[in-house]
Amino acid sequence: PRTRWLQRLPPFARTSPSPAMGFQCASDIALGPVARIHQKGLVLDDQSFVHCPFKVPRVWPNTQDPVTSVRLFKAWHPTWGGTGSERGLRSRMEAAWSHLLEFADSNNAKYWVGTQLSCNREDDDRDWRWLQDFLKLLGPSRVMGLSIGNELELLYQKQGVSDECVQRLWSGGYVWEQFTKRVREFDAMGFSHIPVTSVFGGFAFSGDPFVESPKQALLTSFLRNSISLYGHRFVFAFNFYPYFDPNLQMDPGSGNSCRAALQHGLCFGASCDLPLSLKVLRGRLVQVGGSPNHTVWLGETGWSTPVSSTLNTDMVNCQEWSSMESFQAYYENFLNWDLHVGDGVAPADHVFYFSPRDSDNFGFSEHFGLVDSCRTAGCKIRSPGYTVPFLPAEQGHRLAAFGGALFVCAFATLAGLLAIVVCQIVRRCHHSERGCSTSTNDSAASGS
Repeated sequence: PRTRWLQRLPPFARTSPSPAMGFQCASDIALGPVARIHQKGLVLDDQSFVHCPFKVPRVWPNTQDPVTSVRLFKAWHPTWGGTGSERGLRSRMEAAWSHLLEFADSNNAKYWVGTQLSCNREDDDRDWRWLQDFLKLLGPSRVMGLSIGNELELLYQKQGVSDECVQRLWSGGYVWEQFTKRVREFDAMGFSHIPVTSVFGGFAFSGDPFVESPKQALLTSFLRNSISLYGHRFVFAFNFYPYFDPNLQMDPGSGNSCRAALQHGLCFGASCDLPLSLKVLRGRLVQVGGSPNHTVWLGETGWSTPVSSTLNTDMVNCQEWSSMESFQAYYENFLNWDLHVGDGVAPADHVFYFSPRDSDNFGFSEHFGLVDSCRTAGCKIRSPGYTVPFLPAEQGHRLAAFGGALFVCAFATLAGLLAIVVCQIVRRCHHSERGCSTSTNDSAASGS
């Protein structure tokens, strides 16, 4: 039962304040209302998961509308650590989970959970075990989907990934073997009615209908097999970022202007970048056995300000591309989007925005966050002269931190005083024993 699980948490996890559940960044700029609110969610970044899981935004930043779905890439990561031991890592992990559970209950939210597939079977198995533990805590009512692998079609590009590994994953059958195994175990836990997927990105379109190369990814085969085995339970889930679109170019005759690219990338109408990508996806999924109305989730989208260190297109030369104005325009247009893509094509079924806070991507800094960091109370979107107020929720966390520090100081002082008293007692006993010993010896000498 959940209550017994919480009782096993370390003291700091039980006493941390709960208004996680009440985190709302401050700003003088109001956006919204959020269109199709129950079909939109946030992607939780690593910084928020590790350093402030008690500060998952309860409302969409700059709005008063609640967040009701959250995507999690993983249940935890070994590098997020604890204090020098497996036990410390486990304590910190379970403390974060308890906050995420409280958020789900307080916001009536559901999680789209994920687990990795990689070149390391041992790491994959550990990641899955941790997610299974988290799933036992959540239960089916708090879970909207399971993704097994994220952008595996790009794995061959990652540093340290060998051709042999890519061959083993795809031609060797590891991806399909592990995907079906994870789904079977997921079903055995009571989640057999929950959608399953693996998430891919725009590079998947480099084949017809999808990339199908033993040296890159056998994605067409994977999707066809998934539809054949799981039918409509399998979700087509793709990440699309107009911010990184390599096809966008600078304005003709200009080396630093990108007005045309901005007009195409920031909007959400039928002829705009992201809806067009979704239309292409709808057209291709039928070629692998999907139906025109098959479930489609947008796994991630977002915009960066300041410029992301991972941006490597022509747009890196355009200052306006990564400006605050562009960042706000894309986010506001996303909030207003009714999920339609035009031309009579079925709309997206659920879409996710990345991310609550800035984070790193394989060691490279990115700035997609709607809030700068866990230490920031203000929304990133705010007027230049706006002063962030001292928020009650922040006050509660600071008081809790102060109280914890005060407790530690008091405990250390008491321990120090106790040590002094013990030393004094030992010293007196020592002197007393020496005195008795001298006295006895003297008596013996005088009696001889």
